[in-house]
Amino acid sequence: MDKEKPVFHSLELIENRISEKLTVENIASAVYFSKFHYSRLFREIIGDSVMEYVTKRKLTLAGKALLESRASIIDIALEYGFESREGFSRSFKAYMGISPTKYRQYGLTAISQNKVEERPTMMYSKTTDEIIRELNDLIVKAKDIANNARKNNVMEYAQFWNKIADTTDDFAGKTRSVLEHIAAIAERPDEITNRFAIIKVIEDIAFQSNLLAFNVGLMVSRGQPEHIKIQWHLCEMYLELARMAILKSGKIAGFFNELSALIFEDMRKVATEKINEVIMKGKDAADGITGYENIKGEVNNVILCLSVPIDAVTVSLLEDNLLKLHIISFAADMDVCRNPNDHVKLI
Repeated sequence: MDKEKPVFHSLELIENRISEKLTVENIASAVYFSKFHYSRLFREIIGDSVMEYVTKRKLTLAGKALLESRASIIDIALEYGFESREGFSRSFKAYMGISPTKYRQYGLTAISQNKVEERPTMMYSKTTDEIIRELNDLIVKAKDIANNARKNNVMEYAQFWNKIADTTDDFAGKTRSVLEHIAAIAERPDEITNRFAIIKVIEDIAFQSNLLAFNVGLMVSRGQPEHIKIQWHLCEMYLELARMAILKSGKIAGFFNELSALIFEDMRKVATEKINEVIMKGKDAADGITGYENIKGEVNNVILCLSVPIDAVTVSLLEDNLLKLHIISFAADMDVCRNPNDHVKLI
């Protein structure tokens, strides 16, 4: 744990100097490490190289600036140390999955805007960021297709395409609605318990995209031959949207499985540590009790109940033993009141 402190301290330094030209050497020097030792330790703890992390933070904060300011893309790029709009756009798309222009146009969810201060949160955010990228990509695809549908120039179909475009926008809105819950998981890992509800929404979105593609194809195929030819590209767009939604639904379910396994394993470790801590305090308390064998025996019974594999520990078990401890504590207090010269040491 001690070796993590200077690395997380360096994250604070990076955050404060994010607009500057940072190098591994000057960051390592700031925390009094050699370049080699710092680089090795940083990758071990954070999971990225130093400069990979720096670039990701620059791009994330640039994304936030795109959403929250009216500054030009080139000005934002220069502010965060990129030498050209083209270079910034390439890096941004490689990391975010979409261009800065689309990111701003559709006001998409920024990835990991808050700096991470704990290793588990860092690990969780890597996976939630992947899910957010997938959904942002789907939102952009849906919004672009809705815009194309509204531009259809066959007057006889104008009402139909406007309705389809509105439905597609609703589709994008539902997709956006789950992003806040997904982004929250990195900060509040217990939110992972909502994963089935989130996956259900995403699966419903995939089903809706298939329904849209079917209705678009059916409507266009029933039209006049000349109208079919003009509008068939929209059918292909909706089919592509449906395929993309199905593919992303499967990928996101896989990401959630990975994330769940990681979070639940960490929860097991923390729970095990806490229960072991209680057991040790209980043993100390029992060892300190003299002359009150009934109370000592009850404390030992609680210790025995808690000394089970972590998977056997339930909320009911914890609540029952907490109630027992309250009863034991009350009984001990009463005995001490009756015999003020005695002392019973409890948990």
